[in-house]
Amino acid sequence: MYARVRCLPDGCLAVGYSYYFSDDGILSEIIRSMHWVLHYLLFLHTYLIFLKLFAELSISTSQSPPLLLPLSFFLNHLNIARELRDVQSEARALGNLGNFHCSRGEFPQAVPYYEQYLRLSPDLQDMESEGKVCHNLGYAHYCLGNYQDAVKYYEQDLALQSLVCFEKRLVVAHELGECGGKAQAYGELGALHSQLGNYEQAISCLERQLAIARDTQDRLLEGDASCGLGAVYQAMGEYETALRCHQSDLEIAEEAGSPTRQARAYGNLGLTYESLGNYERAVVFQEQHLSVAAQTNDLAAKTLAYGSLGRTHHALQNYSQAVMYLQEGE
Repeated sequence: MYARVRCLPDGCLAVGYSYYFSDDGILSEIIRSMHWVLHYLLFLHTYLIFLKLFAELSISTSQSPPLLLPLSFFLNHLNIARELRDVQSEARALGNLGNFHCSRGEFPQAVPYYEQYLRLSPDLQDMESEGKVCHNLGYAHYCLGNYQDAVKYYEQDLALQSLVCFEKRLVVAHELGECGGKAQAYGELGALHSQLGNYEQAISCLERQLAIARDTQDRLLEGDASCGLGAVYQAMGEYETALRCHQSDLEIAEEAGSPTRQARAYGNLGLTYESLGNYERAVVFQEQHLSVAAQTNDLAAKTLAYGSLGRTHHALQNYSQAVMYLQEGE
């Protein structure tokens, strides 16, 4: 890289590197020398090299408090990255700005930078870094007393960490050729992507799980994959597709003679018809959901069924029945 910067005085770079590799590591000398280079490059408008030096200077101070670098350093980094439309560098600058303000206890100023980073995150495809930013944003909200927002971002951080772990697990399952392990990993990844609102990735994972289930003729796994796909399509508002998936889950549950799976499918079908505004049809499945839950003495399923029936009867203006079901579900 530096062989190309022929117009720069060799002494400046040499000074920076001599301190960088020296045992005493005098940080202020590194910064002063490298800042000289940065100003020179800015004058020449060699922005691409300028960004590389920003990154290198950030690395040289990565083990030191962010306060050692001035705010203008990170703001210049951000402005140039945006001018060049370099999304990776822009995200790095936004993260550094958030960290700079956090380190000074300036949490209201830190929050917008972290939020801007997260808006870029779909283009970055770096879940580990995204998780760290979510964690930092959660901490900032915690310090500001915004506890609900703090919990939300901490949960998002945990979900992203889980995604990273499940993806590594999936790689291992592929290497070992374990169909069961691959199917389970795809299912868990699909559920996590759905939770994070990454619906396209969720569908891709769950369709892979469904394909493995059909290849191995594992009907119960096929039902699980169909159920997961139905939930994603329902979240996307594609209710007709969701109905087909939940109906497939119900058929497999009835074939297997599994009351628990039947209750799951009845409940999901009822919710989907409710979302479509077809309340009469929703009531049919919700009543079946309640019946199976009562037979198996599944208290959680019964509570869900009572709540669903209460909402649906309220929508149908059957207020006395709505009150009865809602009271039963308390």
